[in-house]
Amino acid sequence: MCVRRPSRTQGRQRQQQQQQQLSRLIIVFFPFSLFLQHTLTGHSGKVMAAKFLEQAKVVTGSHDRTLKIWDLRSRACIETKFAGSSCNDLVTGDGSGTTIISGHFDKRIRFWDSRTEASSANDIVLQGKITSLDLSRGE
Repeated sequence: MCVRRPSRTQGRQRQQQQQQQLSRLIIVFFPFSLFLQHTLTGHSGKVMAAKFLEQAKVVTGSHDRTLKIWDLRSRACIETKFAGSSCNDLVTGDGSGTTIISGHFDKRIRFWDSRTEASSANDIVLQGKITSLDLSRGE
């Protein structure tokens, strides 16, 4: 009987493949809960951002150039919006979760309406890639 150990290169390649697969998963926990609530799969690239739209809906942005809206009750993607560029961050613009604002590698901030199924968005072009977003709610 002959046992062959994988080379270091093969071991690293296997580890990188596992990390890539895990980076595409969306795992949902609720505050103060130690239990996994949902695991969602569907993006083909690394998931970079996720925000709740409402109690049972989540929006995610990915390097696969899409935003996906998920229904946590059915544990399924209910809508995919094609952004055309890697999404680095997301914020929701109002308390009802109808406005989604996404920041992208192509130097654009895009504004989406979650009530429409259209994959069109208004956008603002800036001078550098967008790496993070924050929204201040004025009083």
